[in-house]
This record gives sequence, C-alpha cells and structure tokens, in this order.
Amino acid sequence: MDPNGGKKGMFNKLGRKEAILRLEQESFNRVTVSFYRYIIIENVESFRDKLYSEWKSLSAYGRIYLAKEGVNAQMSVPEHNWDKFVENLNSYDVLKDIPFKIAVEDDGKSFFKLTIKVRNQIVADGLSENDYDVTNVGKHLGAREWNEAIENGATVVDMRNHYESEIGKFKGAICPEVETFKEELPLVKEMLNGKENEQVLLYCTGGIRCEKASAYLKNYGFNNVSQLHGGIIDYVRQIKEDNKIQNKFLGKNFVFDERRGERISSDVISNCHQCGETCDIHTNCRNVNCNLLFLQCQKCKDKHESCCSVECIEVANMSEDQRKKLRKGVENKKIYYSHKKVKLNLKE
Repeated sequence: MDPNGGKKGMFNKLGRKEAILRLEQESFNRVTVSFYRYIIIENVESFRDKLYSEWKSLSAYGRIYLAKEGVNAQMSVPEHNWDKFVENLNSYDVLKDIPFKIAVEDDGKSFFKLTIKVRNQIVADGLSENDYDVTNVGKHLGAREWNEAIENGATVVDMRNHYESEIGKFKGAICPEVETFKEELPLVKEMLNGKENEQVLLYCTGGIRCEKASAYLKNYGFNNVSQLHGGIIDYVRQIKEDNKIQNKFLGKNFVFDERRGERISSDVISNCHQCGETCDIHTNCRNVNCNLLFLQCQKCKDKHESCCSVECIEVANMSEDQRKKLRKGVENKKIYYSHKKVKLNLKE
C-alpha cells in the first residue's frame, strides 16, 4: 500500500523540480481544460483509482477533486491524446458529454503532474443540506444575455475570492473581501439584503461556485438569480467566436494552475503590493514555508528576490540544513492569503 493511503503506483511521487523538467522536455502541445459536474458517484475511492490509472497512461496532468456529490477538474492533456481522453470520459455515465472549458491562454505549462484527491465536497462551502438544492439553481445566461442584463441594471456579484477579483472583474461588480468561498456565501446573502425581487447576476471562473451560490440564494428567497454560463472562461470563448458581442470583463482571469492568470483585456486594474506600481502578476513567495500569494512587479521581484518580506529573503537564502532546523517542530502550512490580511514587511 502507498503511504498516502492508496494503492501503490496510484500517486505521483515525482518531485516538483523533476516534474517541471520532464514537462519542459516534452516535444508536443497540450490542451488545458476544466470541467465539473454535480452528480452522485458511487464507490468514490475505487473510481478515483481507475481514473488515475487511465489518465496517467494518457500523460494527462492536473488537479482533480472527487466526492460523492461529483467531480471538479482542471487538467492538461497532450493534444495527440485528446480524442482518447474524451473517449475515456464518455465511457463513464457520470462523465459522459461533460461540458469543457478550454483555456483562453495556454502555453502547455499549466500543470506538471497528475493529482486526484477524494474530498467530502468538490467545492468547500460549509453549507448544510438544508441550505440549498442543486436541482434548483439560477438561470444560465450566455455572453449576449449576460451583457444585456448588465446593461439593464442588474446587480452583478463576483463569487470568487479577493485575490482573484483584484486582477480582473466585470465593471461595477460587487467583489467581497474574502479568502474562501465558505465565508463568501453568507456575506453575499447579507450584502444583497433587500434585493430579493431584483435580478442578481453571479459569476466565477468556470461556473462551479455559482451552481452552489445560486441554489443557496434561491433557497433564501432571492427570486431572480442568474449565473454566467460556463463562467468567465466560456464567456471569453463566446465573445471570441462572435465579434459582435462586446467584452465587459476587465483585466485578467485568475486560474488555479502554474499560469496564475489568463489575460482577457488589456486593462491592468491592480497594483504591485510592494511598490504600488501598476501590476497584475501573482507570485508565490520564494520562502516555501511562507508561500504567500501576492502581486509583485518584475522590478520588485528582482529587488526582493521573489520574496514578500525581509524575513523571507533571509530564510530563502539559508542552506537547506538551516531551513530544516527552522522548520523542525513547526507545521509547514501553505499560505494563500492576500495582502489585505498579511502585511508585507519590507525595508527600503
């Protein structure tokens, strides 16, 4: 048995550096795709092992979450194996004809290994079964309908986290200052108090969070809730296919892979967290014990050695033995906060 709790060979143990090197040596192109579906999955652990074995044989990479309630996947698939991958998905009733969201910008470096995890939920929301009914969700709007609703004065709500909306959003959208979807849901309900009979528009990256959010709001008396079909990713696909549809999204769409973002418009709506210059490039602090996600321009990246603070520069430049001693007895948790909650400490 694998020490991680699965069958031997069912987990990717390749180190990050080795995995990235393997990816860089590939001579073929990849397709970055995301998909989700709320559906009952029986024997989740067994299903997970089957998918891992089959997708590994196709050299597919990605981050996939499985639960009894469904699947949530972001993946990178070799172009020459794409048809086989689709055929594999369609061989399972729960995945057959699942809608795809293809990446807007794709350099083939979105993922460097395959990870499939079994979770209690495919998106952590903290809700009880009495808080929502996924069979009663908001109306799905295409890009043209979405734009018309905005123009008609509907209230637009960004159902993503703060570090996502700070680099890109629909103009005029309500963007809650939150770090997790779990804390966002009750806050949004409170912010929309009094708008129960008005049109409310919800959007997120690929649509999955809006499925739960719209069901949640409808359960609490909001009668006119709509959601962007396929999220920002599919919105961009639609406006690219029909140049008569105006793009109303400003900036970049944050994505949860190595790219960190896809440019949607030329607008840069955020600033470097260290110097304040216009910037919408996310980076993770080079001190792996910190791993803070923050906005850093190239000038600050060079000046501060890809770190968020003086302390992290010092730790990042220690020998491995020194870092091990520093970590000893301390749980190494990755930090995924924005500068709103973590004050950067840099001395000029």
